[in-house]
Amino acid sequence: WPPENTAIVTIVRNSLHDNEKLYGAFMTAMDEAMQFINENPEETAEIVSQYFDASAEEILKWMQDPRYCFDQELHGVMEMADFMIEIGLLDEGPSSIDEIAYDNVKGN
Repeated sequence: WPPENTAIVTIVRNSLHDNEKLYGAFMTAMDEAMQFINENPEETAEIVSQYFDASAEEILKWMQDPRYCFDQELHGVMEMADFMIEIGLLDEGPSSIDEIAYDNVKGN
């Protein structure tokens, strides 16, 4: 997986996005989650270890890898779409990030 590329993406239905109050609450929760992860890596690793077959120490090492960041910006999604076309997983991909992301989503 290329460094600095997004590995986890959250997808929401248009009906959720179109409900301004609900979508706003969702985005606020995502902001708070990213802030918690970045400000509390040890506690985050403890929580995540309950759901993965890995120790909190191992997860913390992964989280501290300089190739990883925890934010809401897309990194390298268009590059990944091109790669997926190249290896035959997709017949065609988006021509721009605007085709697959809402207006409030930043990145490439």
